[in-house]
Amino acid sequence: MNFKNYSPFPGEKIIIAADNDGKISLTNNTVIKAVKILEMKEAITCIVKPQENGDFNNLLQTCCAQSIRDIIEPEITKLTKVVETTKLTQTENNKQNDITNVKEFV
Repeated sequence: MNFKNYSPFPGEKIIIAADNDGKISLTNNTVIKAVKILEMKEAITCIVKPQENGDFNNLLQTCCAQSIRDIIEPEITKLTKVVETTKLTQTENNKQNDITNVKEFV
């Protein structure tokens, strides 16, 4: 997918299921660029890869669907916590802004 043309809504959670072709692979560099683009557009991103070289299709063929779930589900949990923490921080900041606005008004 060309992430330059994708417009996520602020705070949209995106999990990129990438191939594990090694640290200096073209795929790895492309995924890192995609994450940077998405985060500049205020998306919350996460990259998941199989632990060993290959991709999720290889993992599905050699193991099972549960092995893929075991990789992805913890990342979904992390993304959910990040969003909850962000919302809490925004709420606290809004409260502080309201207090400041009241002080300035008085």
